[in-house]
Amino acid sequence: NPSATHLEINWLIEPALLDSIVDVPDDQGGWVRTFFTRSGRDHSGEASLPIANYGIWQRVDNPALIAALIAAPNISPKKLASRESSKFPGIPTISHQGRTYVQSRPDLATAAFPPGTWEWVGTIPAVQQDGYVARVSTIADSSGAGTHYAVFVVTAHTTTPTIWYVSEPDSGYSLDNIAPMVPTGFSVAYNTGSGNALAWDACPDEDFQYFCVYRSNDPDFIPAPGDLVHTTTAASWNDPEYDGWNVYYKVTACDFVGNESGPASAGTVTAVTKPAIPQSFALYQNVPNPFNPVTTIRYDVPAGGGVVKLRVYDVGGRLVRTLVNGTVGAGERVITWDGKDNRGQIVSSGVYFYRMTSQDYSRTRKMLLIK
Repeated sequence: NPSATHLEINWLIEPALLDSIVDVPDDQGGWVRTFFTRSGRDHSGEASLPIANYGIWQRVDNPALIAALIAAPNISPKKLASRESSKFPGIPTISHQGRTYVQSRPDLATAAFPPGTWEWVGTIPAVQQDGYVARVSTIADSSGAGTHYAVFVVTAHTTTPTIWYVSEPDSGYSLDNIAPMVPTGFSVAYNTGSGNALAWDACPDEDFQYFCVYRSNDPDFIPAPGDLVHTTTAASWNDPEYDGWNVYYKVTACDFVGNESGPASAGTVTAVTKPAIPQSFALYQNVPNPFNPVTTIRYDVPAGGGVVKLRVYDVGGRLVRTLVNGTVGAGERVITWDGKDNRGQIVSSGVYFYRMTSQDYSRTRKMLLIK
């Protein structure tokens, strides 16, 4: 209709708009990227109040720091109201240990900020882009122990110092994406007389927390939670359960947020030959443990041999399976249990005990069958 009136409305959104806060990938953590859309006054045709720059602020969630700021002598309402900030003219800021803060208070210009205390973490000049991105640090990384959110706002500052705008807050979190390096120099000395001796090089990574030691009777095993036998910050360990040649080890390094390196296999192995004759009776922990459906039990018989009884019992003390009952010659012995009772029936999941007796020797150990 030629006589119709055409009405056009342009909406002017003065604050910037936080679009997203995402982790910086492939780093050791501590950084995020903030993406935001420009202020409606950040364009080449703005004559009255063009945007000069943007400030990025992170909310302070540390109670001790907040208390220190409250106690600081330079934040009384009178002093703050008259304070001029060289970074942000028109905003009463708090200086503390070389850092810059604002507190959202109804008696100050900072009432425009969302509730809380905010720390300045960066400034970006306004160059009339549709959107901006800034790389800013975080206080802590998220991990398996929980998500550590960081909350940000963006201030848009015009060429008139007393006129500025604050965005709505948004949150994100940083992650440590890089696992420690695989342990180097890993060696195993078998048959030492005091347990298999493992050693490796110290971890050079700054965020290293501890090493994990895995053990299996399969030389090509892939470490799993059921294979974990020890954690340590030291670069060595003596296995108290084994002093023999028929088990294998792998070592990994872990950092403070739960990243784990790939496994290291022993590059150097010594004394792997089977010892001649054990010096005494001994019963070792079954491998694997927990297990399903088969596990291996190793035991020693000293010179001269002897009558050995090796039996499996349930938690009620009832006999489940007799594995050995008779004269056994001297040496290291290995027997497997397939999770069946004396009648050939498969037993249920749960805790079982295996006991070895021979002459004046008796030892009981616990194992877990999981289905």
